[in-house]
Amino acid sequence: MKKLLLFALLLTLTPSARAGLADAVDASVVSGGIIVHLGCGDGRQTVGLLLGDAVSVDGLDTDPDNVAKARRHAKSLGVYGKVSIRTYGGERLPYVDELVNLLVADDLEQVSREEVMRVLVPSGVAIIGGKKIVKPWPADIDHWSHHL
Repeated sequence: MKKLLLFALLLTLTPSARAGLADAVDASVVSGGIIVHLGCGDGRQTVGLLLGDAVSVDGLDTDPDNVAKARRHAKSLGVYGKVSIRTYGGERLPYVDELVNLLVADDLEQVSREEVMRVLVPSGVAIIGGKKIVKPWPADIDHWSHHL
């Protein structure tokens, strides 16, 4: 049933939304965690980033009208909750340090690259305008499987 829902979601995407989704999936391996779509617009690409049960998608936009459209779209597909949509101030991302696994954006607008790196987990991926950026693994931590 879940595969059928994902297939149905992919069919509802416009060709440009499918291209954005394909770029994100091909450019990174996201097995779980939080995916952020910066500048979510009407939410079609945002919903397309819901890649399975192990991910949660957060769409951000500075325009309240876009947020309303994107929420309606996610609710119409029955995925609102796994996909959340909200406004943000435009410069600072509303996340604690090292929380986001994948961030997708056409462009960063007023958000700095340093801000993106702040919210990405080590080895997290940002795809900005189709270009893949991977946050380096910090030299001062090992590969322990548990946080801290």
